[in-house]
This record gives sequence, structure tokens and C-alpha cells, in this order.
Amino acid sequence: MNLLTIVDVAKQFNVTRSRIYRALEKGTITAQIDDEGIKRIDPSDMVRVFGGNKQKKTVPNKSETPIAQQSEQVVEILKEQLKQAQEREQFYKAEIANIRKDFDDYKLLIGMKNPSPADVPKEQPEQRSVQQNDTIQTGQAIQRNDSVIQEEKTTLGRAIFKKFFG
Repeated sequence: MNLLTIVDVAKQFNVTRSRIYRALEKGTITAQIDDEGIKRIDPSDMVRVFGGNKQKKTVPNKSETPIAQQSEQVVEILKEQLKQAQEREQFYKAEIANIRKDFDDYKLLIGMKNPSPADVPKEQPEQRSVQQNDTIQTGQAIQRNDSVIQEEKTTLGRAIFKKFFG
């Protein structure tokens, strides 16, 4: 005779252990105690009282899910993370391009100078008096422009500094 433990019978016949213990107390099924002191039940008693061999339907939990299914989930997560990393990379590349453009613009502003005397064309003597007045006015305008340019350089420099360090 092939006797089973109460736990094995409960699993094999899809019956709770407490229900088996109640049936034992009522005497509807009998148990035998083996050499180790463990109660064992004859499966024919279980069939007689509880019906045929009913295998318990188990829903696999996370630890019992097949490794292939877990691998697929990991692959999907990694694909999503890769997609997000690529989006971040594109964003950072665009930011770097913008910063480089701003930096180049700033270098151009720094490179602007007042025109040197060699760049100014030579004048004829009769136009000198009129042009001297114009030169004075132009010099004043250049000084005003220089102060505006200096302010623009400072403002642009602050903006670039904020982009890099702010």
C-alpha cells in the first residue's frame, strides 16, 4: 500500500489540511502512524470520501514564472531604458550645438575692434575742415557704440556663463 502524508494528500486531492483533520476526527478516513511518528493516509480513503484525484490548479507566482518570460520582461525594460538614453543623448547634442553657437557669437563680439587709422581713407585738403567736424562727431558716435558693444559683450558673456555654469 502506498500511504501519503497529510500534506501530500492535501496537495494531490486539492483539499485543505484542516478539512482532512476534521475527517480524521469524525472517522470518515483513517490514518496510520509510521515509524517516524508521521500520520499517513491511504489514497483510497481520500477517493472514497473526497472523490477522485483532483490536481490542484496552481497559478505560478513571480518566483515560478519561466526564465524565458522573465528574460523577455528584462529585455523590454532594457529596450525602454535604451530608448530614453538615446532621447537624452539627442537633447544633450542639441544643447551643446546651441552653446557652441552662442560661444562663437561671443567670440565674434570680442573680435570687434574700433577701426584703426590705417583703415580710414585719406582725405583731400579742401574737405578736411568739414570732415574734421564729421570725424569728431564720428569719434563720439564710435565711443557711444563702443560702450553699447561693451554692454552687449557683458550681457552675452553673462548669458554664456549661466549656460555653462548656471
